[in-house]
Amino acid sequence: MKVLSLQSQTLYSNPIYEEVKDFIKKDKTNENKYILNKYVCIDFAKDVNNNAEKQGIRTALVIVYFKNGAHALVAFETIDRELIFIEPQADKEVKVKIGIRYWLTMNLLNQTMMILL
Repeated sequence: MKVLSLQSQTLYSNPIYEEVKDFIKKDKTNENKYILNKYVCIDFAKDVNNNAEKQGIRTALVIVYFKNGAHALVAFETIDRELIFIEPQADKEVKVKIGIRYWLTMNLLNQTMMILL
């Protein structure tokens, strides 16, 4: 089992949508190399989460489960829009709903997402 170290900052706030887009554009985590069993989706999400919180932006690391595994994303509760999810390996906003296959639009695996609460 991998142990994650998430940064914790007491003074952070929910961003506006454009602030998230600007942060994601500047954050270079997506340029890191995926290394099987060493630096994987959860590591990308952890690093984006920590980088955002270092800048005072409230964020959440989210694990989504599907039939054959799981995947890590980052979520931001924006002030002027809804809760948005970012794919940290590709810097793309994704829609997370039961039955949505966002993997297809990103040319990744064909999996149906299922959120377990």
